[in-house]
Amino acid sequence: MCVTKLSSMTDGVMEVVVIKKSSVIRRLLNLLAIIRGRLDFQPNVDKFQFTECTIIPEKTATCNLDGEVIDFDVFDVKVLKQKLEFLVE
Repeated sequence: MCVTKLSSMTDGVMEVVVIKKSSVIRRLLNLLAIIRGRLDFQPNVDKFQFTECTIIPEKTATCNLDGEVIDFDVFDVKVLKQKLEFLVE
């Protein structure tokens, strides 16, 4: 299941959904919006699409990729059609 209706798993574009700070009621409304497939239209939600990005944390960060815990300083993401590739430097 995709979080937003406009997302496709095989279009070569990654969507990042950012939910800004919200109240308890807004969180419940966001949950209902996810169930109804209307998260794109919520006032506290931003969606970014990209094919490449670089994540540079303020200090060494940790992420979980496919069950592996990885520490990183710079994290490069490149999205290829029907394949997701991560490069960690």
